[in-house]
Amino acid sequence: MPVPYVQECRESMAAVSGKVEAIRKAIKELQGFANVDTWSGTQADKWMADLNHRVKAVEACLDVKVPAAKAECLKNAQRMQSASSAGAVKAQ
Repeated sequence: MPVPYVQECRESMAAVSGKVEAIRKAIKELQGFANVDTWSGTQADKWMADLNHRVKAVEACLDVKVPAAKAECLKNAQRMQSASSAGAVKAQ
């Protein structure tokens, strides 16, 4: 029996959630190394400003776009599963 669409979607989204957490962990580790004890001066300040800008962009994606994509995936999986079930019922 094939895996139902919703179950498959949930399994895939659990894998995505694991990757999101890995990205968050990597960001925290990077930020732990990027401080005034590591490097200072004008170039360091510019680099840190750029890093902070990029981190905010990644976090915005992780906080907004990933949950929206997960919700859309689940909605589509539910629709596909319902349509598949309806087709199976009609065929009987």
